[in-house]
Amino acid sequence: MSRSRTYLIVVLSLTALAGYAQLSPGDLTTAHASLEGMSNCTQCHDLGNKVTNAKCLACHKELQSLITQKRGYHVSREVKGKDCFTCHSEHHGRKFEMVRFDEKAFDHSLAGYPLEGAHKPVDCRKCHAPEKIKDPGDPRTTKDLHGA
Repeated sequence: MSRSRTYLIVVLSLTALAGYAQLSPGDLTTAHASLEGMSNCTQCHDLGNKVTNAKCLACHKELQSLITQKRGYHVSREVKGKDCFTCHSEHHGRKFEMVRFDEKAFDHSLAGYPLEGAHKPVDCRKCHAPEKIKDPGDPRTTKDLHGA
């Protein structure tokens, strides 16, 4: 193969990779891994635009329900009016934590559930574990945590 042909192949390959990186800046988190692939982009993105809250809430119906009822953390002064991706950015890979905050400084009363009495000293992970959390808008979630 001629030197110019090899050069052309290398340049075209690098251009294609750079173009793909513009379209897909990285792997999705484990939670959204099923949406990976070029044919699924519009599930979250409007063509040529950023992710919209409406697209997030179309899948995360439990949060939409709480927001409609004006309940929970996502209607608090801390979050109201922000884009979902402000706190929950994507395309950082499978092991990326979508929810990041200082657990010790978090004001749980903003979620509509102040930690009082026996709940105050409980470690966050005692309740906030994937196998325990269902629909946060469903009162049975709390009952399930207490074994009722």
